[in-house]
Amino acid sequence: HLGLPAYFFHQYSLKNKALMGRYIAGGRRPGQALNAFSSGLYKKNTIWLHDISLNKVLTAKLEKKSDGTDTLTINEYKIPQFYYAVELMDSLKLLAGGAMHNPYKIQVLNLPSGKEIDQFGSITNVPPAVPFYAWKGVFQSFLFLKPSEDKAIEVCRFTDQIEIFDLHSKKSKVVRGPENFEPDFGIMKTNGGADVMYQNDKTRYAYLNGVVTNKFIYLLYSGNNHQSKFKDEGKYIYVYDWKGKPVTKFNLDRYIYGFTVSDDNTMMYAFDRNTGYIIKTPIHM
Repeated sequence: HLGLPAYFFHQYSLKNKALMGRYIAGGRRPGQALNAFSSGLYKKNTIWLHDISLNKVLTAKLEKKSDGTDTLTINEYKIPQFYYAVELMDSLKLLAGGAMHNPYKIQVLNLPSGKEIDQFGSITNVPPAVPFYAWKGVFQSFLFLKPSEDKAIEVCRFTDQIEIFDLHSKKSKVVRGPENFEPDFGIMKTNGGADVMYQNDKTRYAYLNGVVTNKFIYLLYSGNNHQSKFKDEGKYIYVYDWKGKPVTKFNLDRYIYGFTVSDDNTMMYAFDRNTGYIIKTPIHM
């Protein structure tokens, strides 16, 4: 057990190779967090963090003081239930997915009130032998919001499937591949009596994480069994456009854990946790 981190965000200068700032401390007090399940940087100036232990979302806008240093005002908002993935939106809204007891794939929350104000993406074609909640867990997904906020994408963990949502029309498009493998899973009851899926000996990981720009979707792919040494790392990045059309595939020279892409789609940065180095490479498409 690694314990609670002192801070969840660290700002590092690649040019100066120096730590520039630390934000959102670990803890139970207001303005602190226990378990950052997902997080991000919104519009280049607002840090956000989803704390699943305390069922809240923290936002903090980075602002410069007159002496050039950063100041931070942290706001926090209670949310009504567990969501597997969330994304901060404009006007203090939250795009959310993975609510186990909801028959829809996507919810939109008003953060100040903590209430769901919209939902879409109904779940259909549940096999008769599979309980609904277990089936929803089988298609557990990461969620990414296009910077222009007109589209979003759910990226499956246990089968190589993505679903692109138009946030205006509420219509979606499912894209399968690159291997088109079916999810392999078991079903068990929790102590509370709920039917949930669990990863068996044949369960494979598909997509691990991703980055989106207004032009492209970049997804880190595994394909490995969940018991593999590299279950949380990948060597392949698949690129799609926002219509779901495959654009290219990058074959990496090492396994990586996380990555990001510049807004103009010209540079990729990744973290090699075996060496502790941040690596970068130009993008050519």
